[in-house]
Amino acid sequence: MTREVMWSQPEIPSLQAGIDLENRTQITTTFTQDQREAVAAFPSAVPPPSGMSDRSLPTC
Repeated sequence: MTREVMWSQPEIPSLQAGIDLENRTQITTTFTQDQREAVAAFPSAVPPPSGMSDRSLPTC
């Protein structure tokens, strides 16, 4: 979802509209099962849920 928001930013007419889109996206993702699993796994250093890995992150 983050990549979709990132690639849609050039088409958004204003900074405020872009910020609003990002805020809605962040709020929406807090209600997913993946997010709950990731938060639960963080303190115990358990690997993230399937589909969430370092390989899926962009490299600089």
